[in-house]
Amino acid sequence: MNKHIIAKFSSKYNGDIEVVKGRTGYSVVVDEITQSGPDIEALWSESFEKLIPTTPIRSVLILGFGTGSIMTPLKKRWPQALPTAVEIDQTMIKIARSYFPENLIGVALSKHDGRKYIARLEKKLTFDLLIVDCYIGDTEPGDMKTLSFLQDLKKVARHVLFNQLFLPDKKTEMHKIEFLKALDAIYPVKALKLPYNIVISF
Repeated sequence: MNKHIIAKFSSKYNGDIEVVKGRTGYSVVVDEITQSGPDIEALWSESFEKLIPTTPIRSVLILGFGTGSIMTPLKKRWPQALPTAVEIDQTMIKIARSYFPENLIGVALSKHDGRKYIARLEKKLTFDLLIVDCYIGDTEPGDMKTLSFLQDLKKVARHVLFNQLFLPDKKTEMHKIEFLKALDAIYPVKALKLPYNIVISF
């Protein structure tokens, strides 16, 4: 791929972060995995189209905003939606402000731990859609896949989308989706397999 590194950052949560520029614009790479940019926009565009019903979405909570690549497909699909977003990594917020300022327009963004943010919410339906896109480097926080946390998500949102990396050529990846059986016993679960991710809807 024709790209060049234009900035490097070091983060407590994500380690070494690179901002790269390619033919289609800026992207953010952590541990050789793209976490922001056109590829991530395409991921969410397909996920919204295939996993979310046609019912109106007016309020959205995003856990793990990163630099906000989710915002382009979100605004395109639901232009009237009011997004609230949390991001634990202040470095990612800094990168978003410097290189992706358009992603911050109309977003109520704050620095928080997503798990603690959910714990503080009153457990009643507040959001039409809740999106979990949290990574510590190239892995997802394991305690976000506990049944109790997933049930708390469903208490505050009508629809939940949960994104995680999934590399099909690694047998060890199967443990990442073991929680789906227990979750599916409580809520109807749909899963969209993408080249390097599985996006789960429940």
